[in-house]
Amino acid sequence: SYHNWLPNLDVSVNVRDDIVARASFSKTIARPSFGNMYATTTVNGPPRPTLNGVNPTATSGNPALLPLESSNVDFSVEWYYGPSNYASIGFYNKDIANFVGQGSVEQSLFGLRDPSSGQAGSRSGTAATALAAIGQGTTDVNLFTMTALLIKNNGSASAASAEYQANMTGGNLNQAFVDQILAQYDITADANDPLHTFVTSIPINDKTANLYGFEMAFQHFFGDTGFGVSGSLTTVDGDVEFDNSQADTDTVQFPLLGLSDTYNVTLIYDKGPLSGRLSYNWRDEYISGANRDGTAHNPTYVEAFGVVDVSVNYQVTPAIQVTFEGLNLTKEHIRQHGRDSVNIYYAQELDTRYQVGLRYKF
Repeated sequence: SYHNWLPNLDVSVNVRDDIVARASFSKTIARPSFGNMYATTTVNGPPRPTLNGVNPTATSGNPALLPLESSNVDFSVEWYYGPSNYASIGFYNKDIANFVGQGSVEQSLFGLRDPSSGQAGSRSGTAATALAAIGQGTTDVNLFTMTALLIKNNGSASAASAEYQANMTGGNLNQAFVDQILAQYDITADANDPLHTFVTSIPINDKTANLYGFEMAFQHFFGDTGFGVSGSLTTVDGDVEFDNSQADTDTVQFPLLGLSDTYNVTLIYDKGPLSGRLSYNWRDEYISGANRDGTAHNPTYVEAFGVVDVSVNYQVTPAIQVTFEGLNLTKEHIRQHGRDSVNIYYAQELDTRYQVGLRYKF
């Protein structure tokens, strides 16, 4: 449990009949999501032997997470120069503590042991030594096959090596023999195998951070024509970015995810029973993850994108309205990359979507 003092002070001053200045100070909290606080751990087996440099991964929640605390200061000036016309500009600053970042720890879990470590004294270690003695590398296939042969021959390295060599052609194992042996013998861990070391991704409360930026907005209608235009711009900056130049991939970084500059511009028609919007919404590149590839601690960036949407509404009667929407008219795609834009992780081609609706008010 926890207790928080959350003051809130708002001041509004009418500088003129059409200009309002505002200032506010507040302390706020945001509790971590249930997904981050689940007391569960999910483990993933390594796709290859850990002897060959691949560590298993895991994800875990953290029930001990503290709520995010933010001290907020906001200033804004608003100009209302017509019945439906206005322009505003504001500045905000947020000092944040306990925000949730992604950390990673290396730990054993649930007593799970590693049958592919190659550690001395383990079955896979004996297999690796036997392979080296006959001039064979510890590839995935070689290591698993020799380990299976050790199981078959009750741990005798000499018998396993002899059978291994008897089924080689031109310096390589016969694939039919490999398939037969691996189908007959499951390689499971025993007491001589070391515990698995899982690279576990876990949400943690990081140090304090500072965010600040500007917010601007406007709306203007051209007389009684029904035509208008509106727009907004939000900038965000601070000390919570990922340092791509950090060469030490063993160092865990804690950027605040999902932050980016945004703006939108909308052409408006609203008169009588007909109304419509044609909008362009743009979002700058932002980071969506900081612990990709396990121990490499690589970031995932979502590239900047902008979409054009249209909506039209027609009020047939006071109770009936027909609607139409066209989303992503320019068929913008989504791309994610790593430290460099050429390091593509994910790309999705998106098409335009159209929606037609009918609303009836009882």
